[in-house]
Amino acid sequence: MTRTLLENNNRMARILLVDDHDLVREGIGLLLQERGAAAGCEVVGAVSTAEEALDFVRRNPVDVVFLDLRLPGMSGEEAVRRLLAIRPELRILMLSVTSTGPLPRRALNDGAVGYLTKGCSADEMIRAVRKVMDGGRYISQEVAADLVFSDLPGSGEEVASQLSNRELQILRLLAEGMTPKEIAAHLNLSPQTVSTYKKRLNQKLNTRSTVELLRVAMEYGLIEQPG
Repeated sequence: MTRTLLENNNRMARILLVDDHDLVREGIGLLLQERGAAAGCEVVGAVSTAEEALDFVRRNPVDVVFLDLRLPGMSGEEAVRRLLAIRPELRILMLSVTSTGPLPRRALNDGAVGYLTKGCSADEMIRAVRKVMDGGRYISQEVAADLVFSDLPGSGEEVASQLSNRELQILRLLAEGMTPKEIAAHLNLSPQTVSTYKKRLNQKLNTRSTVELLRVAMEYGLIEQPG
């Protein structure tokens, strides 16, 4: 029988949890503590922002990161790229309420090796950890089904392909309720530059206001449902 990397290395898979909701972090942490030890998994850290995750990975050995796609400040997608720049061997599993639209594919294209929804069980999380630690990928069934159709004309993926990473970043900050001035300060850009990006977003999505822009973006799955 083929042995997994965990068995070959004879050590636990070290997991970092990244989610801005305290209850989610604590709940996942407890579930993995209860069932993970027997399966060769241990939670070595839990943080609430992408920035904290970057700092943790710089300072501590980590094998697998469960990363929430919707984070305050730096997005989960940007976090994937930066985490892998620090430690290319990291195995990043996205954990999100979103199973449809272009977000799963973009996260996987950015370097994540798996994607699970927050409705998954602890057993599925452990299966995902073992699969990615053995060099594979793990995508939950509902996400995999949607990916089959995501490239069809008129799909969110087709619309997302027209937007740059910066445009998507600004779109998501607008969805968090930030003003263009606040976004400019957050991204170290000029207010004029942010206004230009916002104008491009309205043009590409054929919208005329921020409210309409966010509504259309949500319909195409470019931003997550609030909550």
